[in-house]
Order: sequence, then structure tokens, then C-alpha cells
Amino acid sequence: MQFSIWFVNYLLRHRRASIGELLSAWQRHSGLTMHRNTFRAQRAKAEDLFGINIEYDPATNTYGIEDPTLLEDDRLSKWMLGTFGAAEVLQRRRGLSGRIIVEPQAKGWEHLDTVTQAMAEGHRLRVTHRQFGSTESHSHIIAPWFVKQFRQRWYVIGPDESGSMRVMAFDRIERIETDDTTFTMPCGMTADTCFGDLYGVILGDGSTACTIRLKVTHGQGAYLITRPLHPSQRIISTDGGDITLEVHLRPTYDFMHEVLSLGDCAEILAPEDLRDEIAGIIEAMRSIYRP
Repeated sequence: MQFSIWFVNYLLRHRRASIGELLSAWQRHSGLTMHRNTFRAQRAKAEDLFGINIEYDPATNTYGIEDPTLLEDDRLSKWMLGTFGAAEVLQRRRGLSGRIIVEPQAKGWEHLDTVTQAMAEGHRLRVTHRQFGSTESHSHIIAPWFVKQFRQRWYVIGPDESGSMRVMAFDRIERIETDDTTFTMPCGMTADTCFGDLYGVILGDGSTACTIRLKVTHGQGAYLITRPLHPSQRIISTDGGDITLEVHLRPTYDFMHEVLSLGDCAEILAPEDLRDEIAGIIEAMRSIYRP
């Protein structure tokens, strides 16, 4: 896998390269020598790992990804390349472990294999789960429609035996096993149709999608331009130093608290009812700090 990740990243950066260039670059990168026959097998592994075709052009004697946009536009592939690529670099730099700081990984990631296998095979899951703030655990049989990572946590999402949608954080799962019963994904149901107008993982708070306009300071706006709040984000104006943005989503609890986390660097301009709700939360916070 180490070569596959490096190989695909190299082709994304350089677009095309001959086998000689590739093998020389790999030796400089890893200190390892690769035979040309081994390269052919590794090329096939890279194609299988990322679901792409790495074509050979006899006219230029070079290799390149047939359609790079398949990787550039696919969120999972981009995440895999970034995560695996970083892991490969850090593995080679373990001697720097006392100088490299990473965020702690949330517990429960070990459930990922069980959950995704059930998803692939169409089997329901029997899950014992304890919600945040609850002293009791509850068991449900759910159809694992989706898995989502948000804020360093993994979640499994899908309907339970009563049809109610469940969002279960992996690190709150106490027991999980594959059930004998099966399920079929609803026709047309995708991650985009389910989460396209959501900020995070809160589904059932009753809010509906709307266009939200907010004004942010120039410094905060520059950050949000490189790391958007939501895929729908667009810039409306950059007048007077401040930046005005719009997003189209459901103003759920987690989105409102993300806006509040920006402090006085952000102001909701519209819609008015959301502005009033944010103002009410700020007023309640002020009352806590009044002497």
C-alpha cells in the first residue's frame, strides 16, 4: 500500500512520468529499489485500491491517471490519499515522534470494519449504545445506511427497527454484532441526498434548509475561504475589509454552535429568525457571566 499511495500522489502532482522516472523517484523517496516487473504488479494494486485506470502511452513512454478528476472530485478517495499519505510520511519519520503533534483519535474506530462489512453485505447491525448525557444503555437493530466522520468521531447512521433514524457515535457503542436480517438501500438514497444540506450529523431537529448569510472579519474570512463551512458556501462580497458569505443548509444545533465559536469575528445577517435565535443564545451566555 505504501507504494500505491506514493505512486498515485506522484501522478496527481506530475500528471505523467516514465517508468524510469517513477522508479528513480521512488528510490529517492523510500530508499528502496523496485524491479520493473514488480512495478507492473504494484500499478495494478494502485488501480484497484483507488478504482482508477493508470494508462500507458507508448507515444511518450509515460504513465498517467486516465481521469484524475475521479480522485480529485471524490471525497473518500481524497481523504484516503491524504490520510494514508500522511501516515506513510510519519511512519518514515518516527524518530521525530517527540516533535510532531497530532490530534487524539476518538475511541471506537475499531468498529469500522464490522460496520462497513455489514453495509457491503446488506446486513443489519445489533448495537448497544449509550448516548451522551445518559446513564443507561439501549439496544437497537439498525440498517447501516451510512458512515460519517465528523470532528474526529465516526458515526453509523440508519433506521432502527421502528423506522426512526439513529445516529450512533462509534465511541459510545458498547457492543456491536452483525444481525441475520438484511436490508436494501432505498432507491436514489445517497450520502449527498441525506447529508447535502447538513453541517454535521444532527438529523432530526425539525429545521429546514435555508440560505444563511453571514459577515466575517477579513482574517476569519480568509480562513473560511480555504476551509468552507459547507460545500454550498459562496462569497457574496468583500467590501470594507469584511467578507460576506452565504451557505444553504439546515441551521441545526451544531451549525449554530460553529458560528458561535467564531465569537465576534462573525455575524449572522439573514434569515432574521436565525439571527434572533443566535442573539438569544448570546444573551443567555452574557447572563452567566454577569456579576
